[in-house]
Amino acid sequence: ADQNGPLADPAAPPPNPGVLTVLPAADTTAPSVPQNLRVTDWGTDFIALAWDASTDDTGVYAYDLYRSEGGAAVKVARVLAPATTYTDTAVTSGTTYTYTLQALDSFFNFSADSAPVSQTAEAKMVQVTFRVRVPDYTPGTVYLAGDLPGLPQWDPGATAMTQVSDNPDIWEYTLTLPDGTQAMYKYTRGSWDTVEQWRSISGLANRSLTVAYGADGTQLVDDTATDWGNGPDEHKAVQYWRDPLVVSVAPADGAIGVDAATAITVTWSVTMSAGTTFDVADRWGTPVSGTFTVTSDAHSVVFIPDTPLTVGETYQVSVSGQTSAGGDVQQVPALWAFQVGWRAILPLIFR
Repeated sequence: ADQNGPLADPAAPPPNPGVLTVLPAADTTAPSVPQNLRVTDWGTDFIALAWDASTDDTGVYAYDLYRSEGGAAVKVARVLAPATTYTDTAVTSGTTYTYTLQALDSFFNFSADSAPVSQTAEAKMVQVTFRVRVPDYTPGTVYLAGDLPGLPQWDPGATAMTQVSDNPDIWEYTLTLPDGTQAMYKYTRGSWDTVEQWRSISGLANRSLTVAYGADGTQLVDDTATDWGNGPDEHKAVQYWRDPLVVSVAPADGAIGVDAATAITVTWSVTMSAGTTFDVADRWGTPVSGTFTVTSDAHSVVFIPDTPLTVGETYQVSVSGQTSAGGDVQQVPALWAFQVGWRAILPLIFR
């Protein structure tokens, strides 16, 4: 077509052509270069970016985002102002991308490129530290068991924790896990017979966590609180182990000058069955006969000899294979000795 209307032969030169006049833009000043282009989040299927807003004498119209994979950069988005964020979802897991940004105004004046930023489309990894408090009578090593990626699955004796030097009741273990991982776990002393068992953390019920990258890619799983019964159990300290443990004895191991009429007491970590006993013998292995009584709270067992113990004799007490009120069997034997009467008669000997 020309100024006379449609042409009969579109291929022929127009007899009365028009004139197109292009006027220079009133504004020739480009916006400022975008600053602080940065990656704010990422995963295997996205990379999120943000930047500080540019300035311009007539106003910023948009931002053009360019991406390269090691070669020439290609524009992947035009983000209209005032937005200063963009999430790139057209990514391939494991690929590293480099981004730059230009600002433009409504007169199509373009800024110079921003400083580049690079990021690989991959799962964020988090350094997760498990920290647990255990009862002060806990023997041996504490282990972490669960379905945590990278560890033997639900093996109660595979992943030993480290005892904190300035607090022997605290144990820790650190590993790296993908952000967003959901897992279950428990603490053990090397077997399922010596696993933690208390309140809701019992039987098939486990502790749980969701891994979160947070501000710096570290996460503390703090299982040290001792306010049992106040809130959920899953991030409290271990209150009890499954197997009954001897937590204190009287007379104490190595005691001397013990009264010949003494009773012998064993205190347990959990309530015990009515038939709980232990063995008492002199240095020659001769058994001491007597009567056993379980205290009203079922945590202590008291042995009263039928006759007074022999002054000057050393007695050995051994406790093994006993069963708790819940039917769990003692896994850690207890053995100790004490001596009767010498403390009282030594001053007479040396007179």
